[in-house]
Amino acid sequence: MYRVLKIRLMFLLVFALLVCPPALAEASETRLTDYVSAMMSGTDNDALYAQLDAAMQAALPRITFDILWPQLEMQCGSFVAYYGDTEVMEIDGYTVLSQLLDMSETDLLCTLTLNGDGSVAGLYFTFDEVPEPTVAPPAKVIEERVSIGENPWKLPGTLLIPESDKPVPAVVLVQGSGSTNRDEHIYAVRPFRDIANALSAQGIAVLRYDKRTYVYGAKITSSSSFRVFTVEEEVIQDAIAAGRLLAADSRIDPERVYILGHSLGAMLAPRIVSESGDLFHGMILACGTNKSFLEVLLRQARDADYLTAKQQTKLIEDGEAIYGMTEDETKKSKFNDLYAYFYWEMLQHPSAAELLNELERPTLIINGSRDIQVLESEGRDVWQQVLDMDAPWLTCYWTDVNHLLMRPEVSSAVWGTVGEYKVDCTVAEDITDQMAAFILNTEE
Repeated sequence: MYRVLKIRLMFLLVFALLVCPPALAEASETRLTDYVSAMMSGTDNDALYAQLDAAMQAALPRITFDILWPQLEMQCGSFVAYYGDTEVMEIDGYTVLSQLLDMSETDLLCTLTLNGDGSVAGLYFTFDEVPEPTVAPPAKVIEERVSIGENPWKLPGTLLIPESDKPVPAVVLVQGSGSTNRDEHIYAVRPFRDIANALSAQGIAVLRYDKRTYVYGAKITSSSSFRVFTVEEEVIQDAIAAGRLLAADSRIDPERVYILGHSLGAMLAPRIVSESGDLFHGMILACGTNKSFLEVLLRQARDADYLTAKQQTKLIEDGEAIYGMTEDETKKSKFNDLYAYFYWEMLQHPSAAELLNELERPTLIINGSRDIQVLESEGRDVWQQVLDMDAPWLTCYWTDVNHLLMRPEVSSAVWGTVGEYKVDCTVAEDITDQMAAFILNTEE
């Protein structure tokens, strides 16, 4: 799996790296619990990091390692206990230790991979998997399993298409940052499933799919091209392939195919439309910003109260250094467990607002005052500065939802934190009504 634990925009899940050299280690069953317990204490990270083999150290920057456990605690709560015994397996010549961790909020499965000399060749934390609930589609809506794109990156997806005697409008849902599934599932909520159900119930076909990094994460991070991996491969190519799938379906009006980008997807939606010719008639930008991805990440790093002052300074310095790097330098340096080239490449393209003004395609922008990932000052305020609010192609909806387009009822202690995402809630009805009205009422 790919860069799941991060400081990046919203989907703060878990960090996962797995590098597996072909040697077998004699492993004590306490090796994993000893290692994780030492990570919890945070008193000797030098020694812990030194236990990583050369491949792991090359893949995992020290700053990312140092903030790994604090971020896990922020997302999953405090450690309670180890569940049961550590499982030990020998797989293809290496030793794999697995242990379930009881955390106060969300249980974690830790996997530690050792090579022949006992050094750590892989460190992997994942949520304890919970089966996805089966939810029937709305009445008079057909649910179909589809495939997006071509091999070797074919992706599984879900198409909801209303029963109709004429072609219907359609929309592609494009996720935010990180390795996420088609529902954008995080903690107790699934915003893309909510949006798909709500829009399809109003007569709009909706296509959502698992992200490339969700399906092929290990393949991507282990490839020789990972140094030049960009949002082109992470997001853009698959969004365009999804749009083409819709446009080729006889049940869908090819002149009314839209794109709905959320978070990073919203920041990239204008670029996706620009690179796809006349494929998309219009776009919805939910919880995005005209600021660069790197700029938002650096602001988030400055606000990260779970970092020590030293960690915070190091992270900010590494991020700011990208602005002055040459292209070759970005392919050798890492930031936030990705090569700096990933962030540098985005800086080489026109801003979202520049593309919007050039395209003049029907656009709906939605930002929430309750959003802690893209602040109101980064969303609404910036859009108002860089776009003509009276432009005939532009519609804006400013409201009080959080980054997941929801209004959960929570205590003051939870309000404005990621704890909001742990409360069972759905995307606000006025949000989906705005989206549906925009798609259904925009002139062809």
